[in-house]
Parts: sequence; structure tokens; C-alpha cells
Amino acid sequence: MAIKPFYIERLLDIKCMYSFFLRYFEKGYVFKGEVHNFWECMYVRSGEILASADNRVYNLTAGDIIFHKPMEFHKFSVESCEGAEILVFTYECEDEFAYKMKNKVFSLNEASKSIVDALYNYAYNEYIKYFPNVPKTAYNDMLSVSSFDNKFLPRVETYICQLIYSLADSKSKNDTVVGTDSLIFSNAVSLMKQNINKDFSVKELSKELNVSESTLKRVFQKYADAGIHKYFLMLKIRTATKFLEEGMGVGEVSDKLGFTSPAYFSSCFKRVTGMKPSEISKNALKAFGSFIS
Repeated sequence: MAIKPFYIERLLDIKCMYSFFLRYFEKGYVFKGEVHNFWECMYVRSGEILASADNRVYNLTAGDIIFHKPMEFHKFSVESCEGAEILVFTYECEDEFAYKMKNKVFSLNEASKSIVDALYNYAYNEYIKYFPNVPKTAYNDMLSVSSFDNKFLPRVETYICQLIYSLADSKSKNDTVVGTDSLIFSNAVSLMKQNINKDFSVKELSKELNVSESTLKRVFQKYADAGIHKYFLMLKIRTATKFLEEGMGVGEVSDKLGFTSPAYFSSCFKRVTGMKPSEISKNALKAFGSFIS
């Protein structure tokens, strides 16, 4: 009798990683935010944080995990008195299956927690072989182990794929923070995205949202740690980057996004990203990470 083969379809292929570390943050710590062209996963091992993902704001506690998709602006602040311990890893994966994690936050069950624990314990135990006497809570990029052991990254990838597979059909927590400030922020960012080809003044935006200018400015400092004009420019540059990746010309991008001229657009683009629009390609994008600093 012929033996029937069952072929394995590879749904996830993590091409590379950029960082992998555990760090303790004290109460009141604020990460000002960044945008980059690869995935970032943050797992809260202890404590409580307030995490922003574009116009969404989440309250995350121990056992919660958030996936930031490529080109998503994200920031966080530590809310708990005891501080927070956070495991972070960033990776490149363009497979459609990876996007099941898009806009998702999960409260991990015991099975998924055990995968994250196994991932960290493996990485840390390998790390201390080469870098002994380093505290677990230190800011250490454990990917440096790959310089000594070529099996390290493939094994780390296996754990990350296991984690994503375990969450693919799980129900997302997705309960965003509900409050006046978070709603104002969410509505403001949504309005900016819908009118990305315009140039809102603070006065015009506050009028559209029916809030005072001072309230709007305070909300953006709270959730984006940036001024309104700077944040809107960041959204425009993010959109411009996508258009440029797709092969659109500088002049067309400038017109679509409401810049006064291609020269002014190019000047703004280089000021924000450090690169000329003509230098942008999918690979080149990985050279910069933070649009808001």
C-alpha cells in the first residue's frame, strides 16, 4: 500500500529579528514612541502599563501581550506603583498569517504563558553562558547570543511561531481604555487620517472635535508625547512612505498629501526620517525607527 505524504504548509517565516530583551521600568516611566517597519511584541510580566497603538489606548496588566504591526506608532507609560517588567521582541514577518496579530491584545492563558516563559528561559539561559553575572532585569539584547551559537535564532523563532499559532484563534482582549481623554485622542487621530490630504490647524481640529485647544494639546502630550502638528506630520510621512514603497513618484505623493510643493515635501520627509524620498525602499526603511523623539 502506498504511503500518502502530508505536506506541511509553512504559514510563518520570521526572516530576521532586531531586538529581544527583558527590562524593568519604574513607575512614571514614559516611552515617547516610535514607528518602524517591522513587528514589535510587548509582554507584561509584572505591573501595569498604558499602551498606545495609533489611535487606540490599552491598559495592560501582568499576563497581557500586545502586537504592534509594521508602521504603527506606539508608546507606553508605566502606571503601577511597583513598576513593570516587560519582555520585548521585534521581528520581520511578511506572511499573511502574521497579520492575525494585527491590532490585537491578549490576556494569555496558561498554555500561551508557558510558551512565553519557555522562550525567555531558553534565551536567558543561553545568554548567561556567554555573558555571566548579568541581572535578569538588566537591559540586555539577548540576540547577541547568535554570534556564538547558530542554533539560537532558529530556536527562538520556533517559540515565537508557537506563540502566534497558539493565539491565532484566541479571542482578543481588545478592551481599549474608555475615558474622555482617550476618546478625544482616538477621534482626533481618526479625523487626521480621514483628512490626510489637508493641513489642520489646532483651532480647526479642536472646533471639529468640540473641545478646547488647551484640552486637545494636553491629550496629545498625554498619549503621543508630541504636539498636534508634529503628530499629523508623522501620519503624513507614514502614508508617504507607503506610497513611495508602492512606486509612486515624489510629486504625486506631495499632491496627494497636501504639501505645498514637492520640494517642501522632500524637505519635511528628510527632516523626519533622515532620508530623501528617492532613497526609500522596503529595505532602506529599516534604517530608521523613531518618527517622534
